[in-house]
Amino acid sequence: MNIYFASEYPSVIKLGGLYYGILDNDIKPCKIDAGTFIEICPTTLTQPSVNFILDENFLSYPPKSVSVIDLKGGYLIKAIKTKSSVPFGVIGQQKTANASVTLYGDNGLKISIDTGLDFLIDEYVLDVSNFKAENFSLSGKKLLSIMLYGEKNVLLIYKLEDNITKIFEREVISYDLSLGLTTTEKIKDIAKHTLTTSWGLTDNKIVKIKQDLTTLEDFSPDILTEKIIPYAFLEEFLVGGNFSEYLSENVNKNADKLTDYLGNFIGIFPPPPFRTSDEIGLIYKLKDNLFFAEYFSFTLCNRKIDNIKKCE
Repeated sequence: MNIYFASEYPSVIKLGGLYYGILDNDIKPCKIDAGTFIEICPTTLTQPSVNFILDENFLSYPPKSVSVIDLKGGYLIKAIKTKSSVPFGVIGQQKTANASVTLYGDNGLKISIDTGLDFLIDEYVLDVSNFKAENFSLSGKKLLSIMLYGEKNVLLIYKLEDNITKIFEREVISYDLSLGLTTTEKIKDIAKHTLTTSWGLTDNKIVKIKQDLTTLEDFSPDILTEKIIPYAFLEEFLVGGNFSEYLSENVNKNADKLTDYLGNFIGIFPPPPFRTSDEIGLIYKLKDNLFFAEYFSFTLCNRKIDNIKKCE
């Protein structure tokens, strides 16, 4: 069985009781039999050990500490963080006009919010060094923003009226509350997209109002090699950009069918060794911690994608 291992935190892996190697975010391949007992042992005290038997039950129902991707010929098994590594104690406290916010470590990262009328404690799997809390309003509703700064910058929005309720969570590089709510994200793709989004509030839910997507100033599909063009197209399609510039006239005529054809994919990757080299893998979410892959091949004519074929 083709199995690939990775880990969000430094660890070592044992197969059948024998040491196999060090795990990190780099993918470690191996061939092992079903029924093998596997141990992922963290080298940090903040994460628990992960032990399992490699069988159909595990591959179909992974625990929350592991994610599994069915690669159609193999599996990628990744140990994921279940707790932050922030030390015990208060990181910071801040009072706004409508709430008192405390960020602290207590067997993980926790946030407490107290409005005087309600109280809430939330827990996050993030390593955070600082935060900023602000009151603002959308559609006349009182809201609280909490920006967490650390390994990732994550913006949280809570509704304060009635019960305190989280209604928004997103990784961003910056945000602006001067004209409502605007967020800016940097996307780590070939074109280095920057996504600026304006948000509104409808039925107590944060909804998109407007998006502006830009690339690096000197980026153009013309600078890409033909091998990279399909990857750039898929990334442009994924972020909702102008992907038509990658397509031939013939394919552009049927561009409205691409969403159904490609499906709701969330990631893109080059083919593993057991697939053919002209395929590109797309990742789809089946349920929490469980994903699957489909593969597509692309034919180019004059540097434009002239055909997209789903592979068996």
